[in-house]
Amino acid sequence: MSVDNKSFLEAIQTVAETKNISKKEISTILKDAIIRACAKEDPDQRIDVMIDFDMGLLKIFKLYKVIDDSVSEEEFDEINEIHLKDALATNPTIKVGDDFLKSLSIGDFSRVVATNISQYFRQKLSELVNKQAVSEW
Repeated sequence: MSVDNKSFLEAIQTVAETKNISKKEISTILKDAIIRACAKEDPDQRIDVMIDFDMGLLKIFKLYKVIDDSVSEEEFDEINEIHLKDALATNPTIKVGDDFLKSLSIGDFSRVVATNISQYFRQKLSELVNKQAVSEW
């Protein structure tokens, strides 16, 4: 089943409204869950997440460092680097040393990463709900 970012974000927003959690709090929990799950799969990869519930946007980026095309295959780190020629195909103004952002969808993640995102999210959500319940007493 493929899930796009917009429908995923709508489901998260429904959970937030049901649990009476602010957009800022749910956004922080979701962002942390995505980054932690990706780091668990590969601690070396760099992920950035931007969430805007008001606009219905969930942007997930994998960050690569742009390197010179002359770097040998032995020295090339495919997890964190991209050759200049490959980056220029998408962004004609990018230079060596810049960060290249590859856009990801929530549906691009493996089943393991998606499960980890769900587990981290539910755990932090539960902790927040419990904290709110305790503070109301």
